[in-house]
Amino acid sequence: MLGPQSGGLAAVATTAEPNLIELRDLPSGAVREAVPAPGPVACLAFGPDGSLVAVAGGEVLVFDLDVTAFRLP
Repeated sequence: MLGPQSGGLAAVATTAEPNLIELRDLPSGAVREAVPAPGPVACLAFGPDGSLVAVAGGEVLVFDLDVTAFRLP
């Protein structure tokens, strides 16, 4: 999933254990941050301003890029 202000940031969910959400710089693909997901991830979506990433799997959580922590929606 590409961030709305592509210059760029991409969010990638890994399917191998442990489940991770990787935030990658573009175009290099370098991992900026790797965050343990609360479980298997079915989909990701950036918020309109690019500061939040919604993560859906068994539950829906929001990852706040400014504080690098999950919070409830």
